Amino acid sequence: MGKRNLTSVGKTNQIKKIFFIVISLLYFNLISQAQCTLNNGSAMSSGYLASTGNTEIDNLIKSEKIKLEQFFNIKVDLKIYSGANGLAKRTCQSVSCNGSIELGKELLIFEYNKKGPSSGLSIGKYMIMSILAHEFAHIFQYAHPELRFKNSVIQEVHADMLAGWYITRSLVDNIPASDRYMLLSESWDRINKIYTDLTISFGWMGDRAYWSQQHHGNYLTRAMAFCEGWTDYKERGIKDFQYFLKWSVQTAENLIEKWDED
Repeated sequence: MGKRNLTSVGKTNQIKKIFFIVISLLYFNLISQAQCTLNNGSAMSSGYLASTGNTEIDNLIKSEKIKLEQFFNIKVDLKIYSGANGLAKRTCQSVSCNGSIELGKELLIFEYNKKGPSSGLSIGKYMIMSILAHEFAHIFQYAHPELRFKNSVIQEVHADMLAGWYITRSLVDNIPASDRYMLLSESWDRINKIYTDLTISFGWMGDRAYWSQQHHGNYLTRAMAFCEGWTDYKERGIKDFQYFLKWSVQTAENLIEKWDED
C-alpha cells in the first residue's frame, strides 16, 4: 500500500482546517497567558514532590500511568516537581524502566482547572490525560529506534499525533453502548466539543521559535497534529495502533511542511 496522501482530504476536513485557523485568530491575544510548552530538552531534577496537593489530580495521574504503560507497552518513572513544565527523558534510575517523565505541579493544576475555549466545558481531566499521553509517546519513541526522526520538531509533532489518537480512542470507547452508533446523540456531541477544545489547547502550546532547538511546532502545526489522531481513528476508521504507526512519521513530516511557517 502506498503512502497516505494528506492532500486528498474530504470537505469535512477542509472545513475543520478553516475552523482552526479562525479559532487561532480569535484566541491569539490569549496565547501568551495560556501557552505552556512541554519541553523535552532541559533538566528539571530538583524539587520532586510526593503529591500535587490535589487528590483528584494524583489519582488521575496514577490511573492514567497504568493505562498508558499498558497501551504503549513501556515502563516509566514518573515524577512530580515544583515547576510549570513537562518533559520526557531517555534516562531512568530503574533498570526496568524505558524512560522518565517529569511534570510540573503548576502545569498540572493550571491545566486541570481549564475550561474549554470553545464550549466552556470543564476539560481539565482530558488535558491532563493528553499531556500524559504526549510524554508517554516520547518514551515509546525512545523505546522504538525504528521510528526515525530527521529532527526534534518532527518528533514533537509525532508525539502530538499519538496523543491525539490515544485520547480519541479513550473518548470513543467510553461512549455508552446505546449511543455508540447514534452520531447525533448528546454523547457524541459532548466528545466532539471536548476534542475541539483539546485541539485548540494543544495548539496554544505551540511556538514560533523556528530557529530554536526547542521549537515544538507552531499553533496550527500542533493543533493539526493532535487532530490527526481524531481524523484517523474516528473518520478514517484506523483503530489498529500498529497500522496508525505505519505512516505516522511521514504524516508528521507532511504536517510540518504544510503548517509550520508564518
